[in-house]
Amino acid sequence: MSEKTEKRSLADYAVFADGAVRVELQNGVRCIVLPHSYSRSVAMDICLLGGARDERDSEAGISHTLEHLLFKATKKTAGNKLAERIDELGGDLNAHTDVDSLHLHALVEATSWHETLELLSELVLEPEFSEQDLELEKGVIRQEILEAEDDPGGAVYDCLCGILWPESAFGRPVYGSLESLSRVCVDDLKQRLSELLHGSRVIVAVSGNVVPDEVIEFVSRAFGDLPKGSLDLPPVGKMGAGFLKVPRSVGQVYLDLAIPWPSMVHPLYFPGLLISTALGEGMSSRLFWTLREEKGLCYEVSSTAEAHKDTGALVISCILENSGSAEALKLIRYELEDVAKNGLLQKELMRAKKMLLSQLAIDEDSLMQKLWRALIWEKVLSRLVSADELIAAIEKVTLSDVAECAALFIDLRKEACVLGGDVD
Repeated sequence: MSEKTEKRSLADYAVFADGAVRVELQNGVRCIVLPHSYSRSVAMDICLLGGARDERDSEAGISHTLEHLLFKATKKTAGNKLAERIDELGGDLNAHTDVDSLHLHALVEATSWHETLELLSELVLEPEFSEQDLELEKGVIRQEILEAEDDPGGAVYDCLCGILWPESAFGRPVYGSLESLSRVCVDDLKQRLSELLHGSRVIVAVSGNVVPDEVIEFVSRAFGDLPKGSLDLPPVGKMGAGFLKVPRSVGQVYLDLAIPWPSMVHPLYFPGLLISTALGEGMSSRLFWTLREEKGLCYEVSSTAEAHKDTGALVISCILENSGSAEALKLIRYELEDVAKNGLLQKELMRAKKMLLSQLAIDEDSLMQKLWRALIWEKVLSRLVSADELIAAIEKVTLSDVAECAALFIDLRKEACVLGGDVD
């Protein structure tokens, strides 16, 4: 390790069997490096913890607006030159905001990793906000919001979240609303960025053909002087239940049904993940087979275990004609109640395990997927979780674990259900 890095007084430095490195600086900044010497590319992400989670109601969507403005200009580089720098790097540079974090990420050829990470750091640490750029970008975000509102499936899901999480940012779109967007000013963006730029909120992750010490030295130099700060995110609050219809002039019904489900730190998280897979992932899953293959009610149906550090929901979605919506709801509820009462069959559990384990193996060949996996678990557990650890956790799930999870969480009295589109 270089002398420069040592001078930053690393709070923690861990090297794992697969060569992965996790470092925590004294100010709380975390750096994850997943080296792959055979690769010709490098994936990277700068994550600012907070996202929409700790926004006040009056400023809903401000983190998403900030994400957009970070790409407009910096104190070193004007807007047009910034666009040229991004394109000259090739690869893919982008950003997104979710409910608990803001991300700037890139996938570039290996020889460009240092220049790319330097650029992403410049965007985060030295942005230049102007009223003109803000007003222009508000127009872009306005189109994004209107496009989302025109999507019946997206509108149904947003309504579902509003029912499930009525007391937190989980229940509203990360982009806010047209009203909240109109109130944002440059000073608000500066204030929001200052709240996010604390060491305890910063994670830098890099995967690919890099030397870990070189990445750590860069991160230490770029982010080592940030104040440590703290990460106190507001609680999710009590989850809600209810039924809602959202009529739209389209030809089908968009159906979303959800119930509370284990969070990522819950002991039953992996059994819950396997139940979701057995219910609605793959051609042999219960819901796919029943609703599509036996009844011909829909083209596609899915089940997703949406999980965060302190909350989760099992979300079942399908699109079908209005004439079949009542029968589909009945069948979905029947399958949920059957799993609650009887659990899964051994062959269902084995198929679900094979699907999840295969996906983990496939993701190991993708630098970006490995990066996301590491980031997701770092956000939740504040440590590096390997694919082998996840594989072991999935493999050890038993039928009794599944039965315990199903009996505890499948409760249709806590159901949130939204029908959108051609509903009467």
